[in-house]
Amino acid sequence: MRRTQPPPPLIPNEEEDEEEPPPPPPPIIWESAPWTEIFTRPQKSRTAGEDFPTARIVSFLKDEAKIGCTVEEIVTAANVITYHVKLNKIMDLSKIPKAVEAMAADFDTDITHGESRGYGAHFSLTIPRGSRETVWIYDVMDTDEFRRIANDPKSLPVIVGMYSDNTPAVLDIGKLPHMLICGTSGSGKSVVLNSMLISAVAERTPDQLQLLMIDPKETELIPYDGLPHLFMPIITETYMAAEALGEAVEEMDWRQKIAAEMGVRTLGAETPYLLVVIDELADLMLTSGKYVESSITRLAQKGRALKIHVICATQSPMAKVTTNLIRANLSARLAFRTTTDIESRIALGRNGCTELLGNGDGWLVVGTEQRVQAALSGTDEIEALKEWYCHEVPYNAINLERRYAWQKSLSEAKERRAAEIEIIEREANGL
Repeated sequence: MRRTQPPPPLIPNEEEDEEEPPPPPPPIIWESAPWTEIFTRPQKSRTAGEDFPTARIVSFLKDEAKIGCTVEEIVTAANVITYHVKLNKIMDLSKIPKAVEAMAADFDTDITHGESRGYGAHFSLTIPRGSRETVWIYDVMDTDEFRRIANDPKSLPVIVGMYSDNTPAVLDIGKLPHMLICGTSGSGKSVVLNSMLISAVAERTPDQLQLLMIDPKETELIPYDGLPHLFMPIITETYMAAEALGEAVEEMDWRQKIAAEMGVRTLGAETPYLLVVIDELADLMLTSGKYVESSITRLAQKGRALKIHVICATQSPMAKVTTNLIRANLSARLAFRTTTDIESRIALGRNGCTELLGNGDGWLVVGTEQRVQAALSGTDEIEALKEWYCHEVPYNAINLERRYAWQKSLSEAKERRAAEIEIIEREANGL
């Protein structure tokens, strides 16, 4: 029967006690991902080609360069071979760079001359391999070095790849300065960024690690959408990046107040890491340069003690993008192949990045400078992590309210942006 009039309002009975609110939901008990089970171990692969024979190198040094020497040790890595050479007699080492240049021209390849391990007696030559091996993230995670760092509950382990001496390049973000990653398109910049994120997410749960991701290109970081580790939805609009960084600064100020109330200078294991990841700094600097630079600087200067860390990546290491202030505060570097020596000096502090091989061959600068081959990963690992962490809880309940508030802020910012564009167009048309 169709009702023609609304029902009468319910009159509460004041004598009855008010209903008790429902009990809060039980806390989420997170478990780190069993990556040995959900990741697939890839088969070893290598490109076709032949390495330079040792006899040819020694013959060139002795016969062409007139340098009496012997090869003491040969270290074969994924992408390069390093020859540790001992001179038969002490000589002026200034002759060696010229000999290396002549050898590179004769071999038609890039050869790097390393520092001597003993005064006037030793030097090293690093020569690209004719057949390069692929370094997979699974193989690096399955090492004692990664397990040693990951087993420390205060650490945040990330994988870079393999050093040129065949040791795993594994870092603890909690002990590092903030990082700047530079390299041209196809150099391996995005590959290493994915390996760092996958290894961190695999070992640390959402209550141990939160991610603030800014990806104006909408390519590399979008597959992480849906992870419960996200501090807020992935930012793809450049005009929203400034507000997102402002949220990170507010989080830092809040953590600083908590630390002051507790009477400590650094926060303990009960506070999650906040990792701010920017994939393409150039887009942000061209739209909101001053505010972005100011926010990154504040986070870099005060964030480490509060477990807030910044990783910025760019394929345009120019002075107007990676400013002096940004480079001074993001002192850890991952420099991949660049197109010019000027970009190399900005990224690495010296020439040399133009001679790198690409495809993950780079220099890691954390105190000392070491050559690395970036570990390769794919979307399969990301999807496996999302399936593991989201099979019970589709959203991070800890940050659910923040997500709703941020979505509202995003819609308001879009409305403001549309109004600003309308005003600019009207002024341009003389209306």
